[in-house]
Amino acid sequence: MIFAELIAWGDLGKVVLVGLAGGVGLVVTWGLLLLGLERTQEVRSGARSGGLAAYGAIALVGGLCTLALLVLGLWALTQK
Repeated sequence: MIFAELIAWGDLGKVVLVGLAGGVGLVVTWGLLLLGLERTQEVRSGARSGGLAAYGAIALVGGLCTLALLVLGLWALTQK
C-alpha cells in the first residue's frame, strides 16, 4: 500500500514505454545506417553487384532518422 501512494505508476509506465520505444528505434535506425554503408562499400569494391543507389538511400534514411531521434531526445530532456 505504501508503494501505491509513493509512486505514480501511470507516469512511470509512460517513461518506461517511451524509453523502450526510443531505444529500439535508435538501434534500428543506426542498424539501417550501418547496413547501407556496408553494402555500399561492397558494391564499390566489386564484391556485390548493383543496388548502389538503393543502399545509399538506406544509409541516408538511417542516418537522418538517427539524427532526428537524437535531436528529439535532447529536446525532450530540456522540456519539463
